[in-house]
Amino acid sequence: APGPGLFDGVVEPSERMLTEAAGALMIDGERGVGALVELGADGLSELMAACGRLAGWAQWAQAVAAACLALCPEMRGLPSPRRERDEDREEDGEQDRAEQGGAVREAASPGDMMAGRWNATGEVACRLGVSRTRASQLVDRGLGLLDGRLAPIEGLHRVGLLDESKTALLVRRLEGEPARVAEAVQARVLGRAAHRTRAQLGRDVDRALTSLDSEGVSRRTRCNTAQRHVSRPRQAGTGVCEMRMLMPRSDAFLVDATLDAIAASARAAGDERTTGQLRADALVA
Repeated sequence: APGPGLFDGVVEPSERMLTEAAGALMIDGERGVGALVELGADGLSELMAACGRLAGWAQWAQAVAAACLALCPEMRGLPSPRRERDEDREEDGEQDRAEQGGAVREAASPGDMMAGRWNATGEVACRLGVSRTRASQLVDRGLGLLDGRLAPIEGLHRVGLLDESKTALLVRRLEGEPARVAEAVQARVLGRAAHRTRAQLGRDVDRALTSLDSEGVSRRTRCNTAQRHVSRPRQAGTGVCEMRMLMPRSDAFLVDATLDAIAASARAAGDERTTGQLRADALVA
């Protein structure tokens, strides 16, 4: 078990309880692993899949909670709704709820919603210890799951057949589409989505959108192209950083082909650097 001073930096009471439990629940290197191995390949395969479904459900619950957090009056700078607990005032409950509901609907302007999303993103980032970008993606996924047009996606995510990454991809690709198109695309791709990789599912969605709504191709292209960017450097270990580029398809293939040509030329001239190293160095050059 971990030493007594290993988790001294954990001050949150509930988290301290979890860290103490973590030390007591470490897998026995011989008996524990041996017991799992005795389940056999089929049993372990099903156990692994069940764990994936459980993780998918937890990701669904987390996203919905984050979205509801963005909708809370407190996040939009409004007073917290009263929670009537006094039995003597039970008869006034319906009227109070109607007044509160009307106030929330009246205040739900685009500006209020944007403020709620911004504040909720900060709260999620602090509470989960993630970046604002990651927190924003979580809130957006949750808001997409609350969209009735994407109910089939929400259902599959809730039962764990879609994980976080696949759900986020589907929500992002379909959230701006007309209801009839979103419904038709879901009917076409969701049947086998659970057993497709994220990249394969993305291609399935793109093909379905093109087939079902060919007139919207140019609109989607303009919208996606407008989001082109190069990310800021993010540390990926001592002395190295990683960056991400999002660019139009033709430009991406041009850059890729150019880097390949430079790397191949250098290798033919006897350069001993790997192809990956040559491509990276050529990009900087």
